[in-house]
Amino acid sequence: MTADAIAAAIVETRKALGKMEDYPGPAPQDLGQALEIQDAVVRQFGEPVAGWKIGCTSKAAQETLGTDGPFFGPLIGSRFYASGAQVETAPTSLRVVEPEIALRLGHDLAPRSEPYSVEDVMAAVETVHPSLEVIDRRLPGGFADGVLWHITDCGLSDALVLGPGTADVSADALPEIAVEARVNGVVVSTGIGRNALDGPQLALQWIANTFSTLGRTLEAGQVVSTGLLTSIFTLNPGDEIEAEYAQLGSVSAKLL
Repeated sequence: MTADAIAAAIVETRKALGKMEDYPGPAPQDLGQALEIQDAVVRQFGEPVAGWKIGCTSKAAQETLGTDGPFFGPLIGSRFYASGAQVETAPTSLRVVEPEIALRLGHDLAPRSEPYSVEDVMAAVETVHPSLEVIDRRLPGGFADGVLWHITDCGLSDALVLGPGTADVSADALPEIAVEARVNGVVVSTGIGRNALDGPQLALQWIANTFSTLGRTLEAGQVVSTGLLTSIFTLNPGDEIEAEYAQLGSVSAKLL
């Protein structure tokens, strides 16, 4: 089974908002194979990559997925929403919603021989946004599938809801930004910026240097969603979620 064939099955299932009953092929054996499939998924989707999500930047997420480090996945343009949107899900959807801090880039972070510093990557940030990432899986085992399968499945990303942007947020401020998540008006979890890899600025540094090592570019205009800040919780169809962030304002969505 080729990477293109596995990717085709993932794309078909993603577009149908479904879940596979069987695996589309053998599990990837290493990161290179997983990224080859992920790249084929993006190519076959035929849509712009609006940004990138970083998964497993928090201890809670790492424990749930059985890993000790982060990974990345593409954010597909058609599943990008503005705050207040109604986000379609399927009966099989997990509807795990993660309050995150997202960073929109004002210029490219291209491959280079010297590692990026925090100062380097923050100089590329145009605006900082409150966001909600909706997590789902297309593969049969869900969270138990393993990180390499998660990478093929766009890092388990389903949708990203983006709130308004704020300019000139310092690297020092990001780890201290607090968030409160409410579902149907009831507080379900709280968190703080440092829960994502000790701060969104360090998460951005991680993906910039990872991309650089792989010969990839984080492009101007793309959004990087830097990881879960709260505990993990799930929603039901019809639930409304709002996350309010210090300094950044709020972002909301209704899951259908």
